[in-house]
Amino acid sequence: MLKILTKLFLALAVAACAAPAWAQQYASVTDPVTGQTKQYHIFSACPDLAYHCVQDNTHQSKLKAFLVESLDMNSELQRFEFVSVKTDTSQYYIRNASTWRYFQNASDKASLLHPVQFVALRSNTAAFTVTPIGQSGQVLISCTEEDGVTRYLCATDSSSIGQTVDVDAVQDSRFAWYIVDANLAPDAIRALPAAAARPVVNVVGRKIIVAGDPDCQLYDMQGRRLNAAEECPAGIYIVRSRGTQTKVLVK
Repeated sequence: MLKILTKLFLALAVAACAAPAWAQQYASVTDPVTGQTKQYHIFSACPDLAYHCVQDNTHQSKLKAFLVESLDMNSELQRFEFVSVKTDTSQYYIRNASTWRYFQNASDKASLLHPVQFVALRSNTAAFTVTPIGQSGQVLISCTEEDGVTRYLCATDSSSIGQTVDVDAVQDSRFAWYIVDANLAPDAIRALPAAAARPVVNVVGRKIIVAGDPDCQLYDMQGRRLNAAEECPAGIYIVRSRGTQTKVLVK
């Protein structure tokens, strides 16, 4: 599989109207019986990055401290812990489970894009807020600085990304993430980001609607492309969306 090495950024958001965070949803508590601490994979929810999650790269580069790489179940560098902020139950310090190096927002005020760097001590790091994106199971991961500006974790390899974040339209984007228990079985872990890549196809009356993909392609069984916005006669149709192909029955 071709590896995707994607630098992580915290993008400047001037319209931060997010919903309340999930309080202590991801606290990395230690099981008193097993002694194991709860650890997570941080998957990108972007369909283009399905099966890819955040990986600690601090041993290789200080400028590219965290990358997005293909899932490796044996890699400790892809496991993270969310340490609760005692004074605020909606925030966490995020550190790698192996290196114990924490996410830290760079403070280059001249740039609208802020790379996620790292620090070794919790006392020097920023707290990050995890906010749900509707009922999708996806989340935003953000950091608010002392000046009140909120920046969002974004998987991108391009500095041309927009200067603002529309928090009402981020589902399945490079700003969206899945936080998944790293101790789940491999098949269960792989199924979560894969589900995000599969389109949700519904038939409403005689119209075929693909949720979240206005650019889907619709064909009849003879291979002729149809107008996806129009009603269809009864029959079987093929929907192509996000690299997948789905057969749909219109009664």
